[in-house]
Amino acid sequence: MTETQPRTGVRRFAIAGARGVLGLFGIGVAVVSVAAATWLPLPILGNGPTSTVVTPVASTQQRICAGPFLRLGDESGQDATTAISVGTAAVTSAATTGTPRLENMEATDNASNTPSQRLILDPAPAGSAPGILAGSQSQYVSVNEYVGFAASECAKASSDNWLVGGSTVTGRTTLLTLNNPSKVSSTVTVELFSENGAVDASGMSGIIVPPGGQRVLSLAGFAPGMVSPVVHVVSTGGEVAASLQQSIVRTLAPGGVDVVAASALPSTLNVIPGVVVSSPESIVATGGLDGYGDAAPILRVFVPGSGTTSVTVSAIAEDGTAEPTTATLNLNAGIVTDFPLGSFPAGTWTLSVSCDKPAVVAARTSTVTIAGNPQANVESGTNPVVTATDFAWFASAPELDGTALVSVAAGPDPVLHLANTGTVDTQVTIDASQGAGTTVPVAAGRAVALPVVGALSYTLSGFTSLRASVTYQGDGRLAGFVVSPPERLSQPVTVYSQFG
Repeated sequence: MTETQPRTGVRRFAIAGARGVLGLFGIGVAVVSVAAATWLPLPILGNGPTSTVVTPVASTQQRICAGPFLRLGDESGQDATTAISVGTAAVTSAATTGTPRLENMEATDNASNTPSQRLILDPAPAGSAPGILAGSQSQYVSVNEYVGFAASECAKASSDNWLVGGSTVTGRTTLLTLNNPSKVSSTVTVELFSENGAVDASGMSGIIVPPGGQRVLSLAGFAPGMVSPVVHVVSTGGEVAASLQQSIVRTLAPGGVDVVAASALPSTLNVIPGVVVSSPESIVATGGLDGYGDAAPILRVFVPGSGTTSVTVSAIAEDGTAEPTTATLNLNAGIVTDFPLGSFPAGTWTLSVSCDKPAVVAARTSTVTIAGNPQANVESGTNPVVTATDFAWFASAPELDGTALVSVAAGPDPVLHLANTGTVDTQVTIDASQGAGTTVPVAAGRAVALPVVGALSYTLSGFTSLRASVTYQGDGRLAGFVVSPPERLSQPVTVYSQFG
């Protein structure tokens, strides 16, 4: 009994010690758990993630005007590879907030040193709504064989430009102008397509456009004898504003000038508002004259890629006197196709072009003035005497959503064209920079033409989907340009920093 008691005590002590150790271990676990809780983030029950709204710093807006019309060589025929300015262009501009300023760019490829110009709009003050910038230019040229009227919108620079228009056959000169408004060099690749497919020529890649400068290239230098060119301009580094300048000489007679701006990017739906059909009787009367084969109106279509596709063209009379007419055409992708528009009566038309595959399109029409009665020439078979002529390319217009600003450069009888190719009727409010405004209904699937005043600007609002353009028409004068949407400005961004 005496010996077992100590053992029992030891055992009890051991048990108690073990319990103490287990207790201390439990305490240790608790301590470690508490400590760990100070190291690991605890979930916050009932609260969402913490966030911060970051508002980007507003940037300066720019629009690049094509600049004065260019010719190759001087009046004596020397320096035939050098671009020389012919006169100057007049610019009209506006902004919904602030005042735009007009600056000259470098004329790096222009021997006469008459540069292109750019419009600049500084950011709006903090707390103010960002402004919309718009501008356009116009110019009447009458120097030797260069006679005609041209107008174009001052465009936003882009890394991807499609230009539909021009020709390099005998008597037709087409120049490609590349303006780089940025502070870094731009490296440009030119893809050229014609009625024979893709053009493979040297010098079409690695074209350097210096910061703030311009390059001028003749399409005939890549491929002479092209009837139907389409130009794709892709740039890296600085973005560029690209355009074509075309002139026509028929034998020795001036045939007009035009500045061809970029069309909408390839799409299965293209809309060309404001196609002006002028003097159709005179054009028919000159059909037998040498060099007047391209005076007739055409629709130029190019589908990148390969295979065949179908194109549906709807013609909408903007005066509402006729129901829309529709025709379906077939074409091969990869080559440029010119479709004759036929005998449209005089007036303005919107062309809606639907395609199975994305396409780029443009329309060309002419105005011809002849002495005497054109119908009498047709009936008698005598050759008419042409007193004035001009032509214009009408590009596919981008979609406008909600609001837009259009500056109408000075010119003969300017007209604003509004096309609603949607399925819902719309009301467009037009506010002039001077004078009273108005509201115009545009029914679904219809288009309207409204006279406007040159050298003024107009704000368009109240709609959800619209295409718009401005055209000019006079004796020996024809031109037009599309209205681009406002620049997409940076929007506030919500940054989430922690989830719980």
